[in-house]
Amino acid sequence: MFGACHREEELVSRYTVTREARQDLKSIYRYITRDNPPAAGRLRQIFYEKFRGLADHPFLGKARDDLAEGLRMSLAGKYVILYRPKRYGIQVVQVVHSARDIYTALRYKETKS
Repeated sequence: MFGACHREEELVSRYTVTREARQDLKSIYRYITRDNPPAAGRLRQIFYEKFRGLADHPFLGKARDDLAEGLRMSLAGKYVILYRPKRYGIQVVQVVHSARDIYTALRYKETKS
Protein backbone atom coordinates (compact mmCIF):
# COMPACT_ATOMS: atom_id res chain seq x y z
CA MET A 1 0.00 0.00 0.00
CA PHE A 2 2.78 2.44 0.83
CA GLY A 3 4.31 1.81 -2.60
CA ALA A 4 1.10 2.93 -4.35
CA CYS A 5 0.96 6.15 -2.34
CA HIS A 6 4.63 6.76 -2.94
CA ARG A 7 4.16 6.39 -6.70
CA GLU A 8 1.29 8.90 -6.66
CA GLU A 9 3.51 11.41 -4.86
CA GLU A 10 6.13 11.00 -7.58
CA LEU A 11 3.68 12.15 -10.25
CA VAL A 12 4.61 15.70 -11.02
CA SER A 13 2.22 18.25 -12.44
CA ARG A 14 3.43 19.41 -15.80
CA TYR A 15 2.42 21.53 -18.71
CA THR A 16 2.68 21.06 -22.43
CA VAL A 17 2.49 23.82 -25.00
CA THR A 18 0.97 23.08 -28.39
CA ARG A 19 2.92 24.00 -31.50
CA GLU A 20 0.44 26.82 -32.17
CA ALA A 21 0.75 28.24 -28.64
CA ARG A 22 4.54 28.01 -28.92
CA GLN A 23 4.26 30.11 -32.07
CA ASP A 24 2.09 32.62 -30.17
CA LEU A 25 4.80 32.91 -27.52
CA LYS A 26 7.55 33.38 -30.11
CA SER A 27 5.55 36.10 -31.87
CA ILE A 28 4.88 37.92 -28.60
CA TYR A 29 8.54 37.67 -27.61
CA ARG A 30 9.79 38.94 -30.99
CA TYR A 31 7.33 41.85 -30.96
CA ILE A 32 8.31 43.02 -27.48
CA THR A 33 12.03 42.41 -28.06
CA ARG A 34 12.05 45.04 -30.81
CA ASP A 35 11.46 47.80 -28.26
CA ASN A 36 12.46 46.31 -24.93
CA PRO A 37 14.46 43.05 -24.78
CA PRO A 38 14.60 42.94 -20.95
CA ALA A 39 10.79 43.28 -20.76
CA ALA A 40 10.41 40.46 -23.27
CA GLY A 41 12.60 38.23 -21.11
CA ARG A 42 10.59 39.09 -18.00
CA LEU A 43 7.31 38.37 -19.79
CA ARG A 44 8.65 35.01 -20.98
CA GLN A 45 9.48 34.16 -17.35
CA ILE A 46 6.00 35.27 -16.23
CA PHE A 47 4.40 32.96 -18.81
CA TYR A 48 6.37 29.91 -17.76
CA GLU A 49 5.81 30.56 -14.05
CA LYS A 50 2.09 30.86 -14.78
CA PHE A 51 2.13 27.60 -16.77
CA ARG A 52 3.78 25.80 -13.84
CA GLY A 53 1.27 27.24 -11.38
CA LEU A 54 -1.68 26.27 -13.55
CA ALA A 55 -0.24 22.78 -14.00
CA ASP A 56 -0.26 22.42 -10.21
CA HIS A 57 -3.81 23.84 -9.95
CA PRO A 58 -5.49 23.32 -13.34
CA PHE A 59 -8.94 24.44 -12.26
CA LEU A 60 -7.87 27.87 -10.99
CA GLY A 61 -8.53 29.47 -14.36
CA LYS A 62 -11.98 30.50 -15.47
CA ALA A 63 -13.98 27.86 -17.37
CA ARG A 64 -14.62 28.91 -20.97
CA ASP A 65 -16.93 26.21 -22.24
CA ASP A 66 -18.54 28.96 -24.35
CA LEU A 67 -15.37 28.85 -26.48
CA ALA A 68 -14.74 25.09 -26.43
CA GLU A 69 -15.68 22.28 -24.09
CA GLY A 70 -13.19 21.91 -21.24
CA LEU A 71 -11.27 25.07 -22.16
CA ARG A 72 -10.12 27.36 -19.36
CA MET A 73 -8.39 30.72 -19.30
CA SER A 74 -6.08 32.61 -17.02
CA LEU A 75 -4.38 35.98 -17.25
CA ALA A 76 -0.64 36.60 -17.35
CA GLY A 77 -0.02 40.31 -17.49
CA LYS A 78 -1.93 41.65 -20.50
CA TYR A 79 -2.24 38.19 -22.05
CA VAL A 80 -4.88 35.47 -21.90
CA ILE A 81 -3.68 31.89 -21.62
CA LEU A 82 -6.15 29.38 -23.00
CA TYR A 83 -5.55 25.85 -21.76
CA ARG A 84 -7.10 22.49 -21.08
CA PRO A 85 -6.64 20.58 -17.85
CA LYS A 86 -5.06 17.19 -18.44
CA ARG A 87 -4.57 14.20 -16.16
CA TYR A 88 -1.38 15.53 -14.55
CA GLY A 89 -1.30 19.19 -15.51
CA ILE A 90 -2.37 21.34 -18.43
CA GLN A 91 -2.01 21.77 -22.16
CA VAL A 92 -1.58 25.38 -23.26
CA VAL A 93 -3.45 25.81 -26.54
CA GLN A 94 -3.26 29.54 -27.23
CA VAL A 95 -1.86 32.78 -25.83
CA VAL A 96 -3.50 36.01 -26.99
CA HIS A 97 -3.35 39.68 -25.96
CA SER A 98 -6.29 40.59 -23.74
CA ALA A 99 -7.20 43.57 -25.95
CA ARG A 100 -8.14 41.21 -28.78
CA ASP A 101 -11.64 39.83 -29.19
CA ILE A 102 -11.23 36.29 -27.88
CA TYR A 103 -14.01 34.95 -30.10
CA THR A 104 -12.34 36.09 -33.32
CA ALA A 105 -8.80 35.34 -32.11
CA LEU A 106 -9.66 31.79 -31.04
CA ARG A 107 -8.25 29.15 -33.32
CA TYR A 108 -8.77 26.25 -30.91
CA LYS A 109 -11.93 24.48 -32.04
CA GLU A 110 -11.71 20.98 -30.55
CA THR A 111 -14.66 20.24 -28.30
CA LYS A 112 -13.86 16.74 -27.04
CA SER A 113 -10.82 15.36 -25.20
